[in-house]
Amino acid sequence: MNPILQLSPPLILASQSPRRRALLDRLEVPFRVQVSPADETLAGTSAPPAAVQTLARRKAK
Repeated sequence: MNPILQLSPPLILASQSPRRRALLDRLEVPFRVQVSPADETLAGTSAPPAAVQTLARRKAK
């Protein structure tokens, strides 16, 4: 395995997306799935980078 892929702590996929899971499997990236119950609704119109950061923070809690 590529030493770059030996992540510590391991990558957590906070998504139920079968495509994302398949992509990580295909790339042989070690990961575990931990789906978050976070609300993914965004109020107003956020710029995409801000929206991604907001959702990531919610899912991480």
